[in-house]
Amino acid sequence: MNVCFAKKLISCADNISELVIVPDGRVELLGFPAITMNQAAADRCIKAFNDQGEELPVDYEHSSVFEAGKGNAAPATAWIKDLRYEPERGLVGVLGDRSKEFDALVASKGYKYLSPVIKQDPDSGEINSIHSVALTNKPRIKKQKELLAASQRLTLAEMPGDDEEKNEEKPGETGSGDGFMDAIKKLAESLRGKGVQLPDESPEQVCNAAMQWMANSGGMTQTTAAYSEVVTVLGLDPKSEKTLVLAEINKLKGHVGYVPAADFKALSDRLGVIESERKAADAESAVTLVLNEGKLNPNDADQMKWAREFAAKDVAGFRTIMASAPVVHPVGGRVTPDSAPANKDDKSTREKVIALADREYADNAVCKRISTRDEWVNNALRDAGFASLKDSKN
Repeated sequence: MNVCFAKKLISCADNISELVIVPDGRVELLGFPAITMNQAAADRCIKAFNDQGEELPVDYEHSSVFEAGKGNAAPATAWIKDLRYEPERGLVGVLGDRSKEFDALVASKGYKYLSPVIKQDPDSGEINSIHSVALTNKPRIKKQKELLAASQRLTLAEMPGDDEEKNEEKPGETGSGDGFMDAIKKLAESLRGKGVQLPDESPEQVCNAAMQWMANSGGMTQTTAAYSEVVTVLGLDPKSEKTLVLAEINKLKGHVGYVPAADFKALSDRLGVIESERKAADAESAVTLVLNEGKLNPNDADQMKWAREFAAKDVAGFRTIMASAPVVHPVGGRVTPDSAPANKDDKSTREKVIALADREYADNAVCKRISTRDEWVNNALRDAGFASLKDSKN
């Protein structure tokens, strides 16, 4: 990735001066009842904010709730200094102070979404105030816009153009394709080189092992060799803060495009079975159709074996050949001496039919593959109204 593009990415984050905290209208939530943001709800939030007289913290993964509640440090990465309501947009927070880490994480899409901590009326469920806002990749608000896309302060002119992005390798680019798998592979190779055992190279296994290795090797600080090794493999700045490194590892770990090798093989095998079953069914259907047309003798085992093997190997070729094949086994009743026409005893004419059928059979290679000589002659005799060879004892 060139320096120019890197600067433009950071510039995009620098230009974010406000955040859409709660979208306007009915807002669907994962695991909770829907909420509604409108002018009245916004007015209550703004009043509570002004009455409190303090800026709202923007933290990581709700540390202001979970960590602070345990008595642990929960530093903010940015601050919201003012609130306002915009119809069709929602409750908007105006950013004040923010850290370089915030800009870097938003620019690199280490964090893509916001998650507000909302205080509601216990009876009506109406929104009353905002406690804090968190950067997260698992927001409860459904169909939320990404941070960069949601900022009104960004214009197309401020975003890097397609030509500048083309063929550029972005640090931490784990969104898709070979770049993602290369990062996992490099990290796995590095860990194995340090003696770390890996059951497989799935993103979850590799990322968990990397974090465990760093924890066992002095912790995630810039002074440890393990931390420096992982940061280097990920293509990050050696001076990157812990939060940025964790965000990058979590992106790799949670990549949805990865399919474990064992699962891929099982899926491929199953698809192969399904395809074989489909082809077999198609071949059998083609043979059945020809049988129903009277072009195969179901009592001739060799003929049926040939037909099924041919159809299984090349069903299209089988259909082409059989389309021009003659009927050799009439469907339904057969001609008997009692039902034969009155001229059945015309021996000279009958012998001519037999002779003609013999020559036709001898000259036609397809006939020989789908019928015996007697079947072919008998079919000709029946068409002419004579008894078959067997029926006439001839």
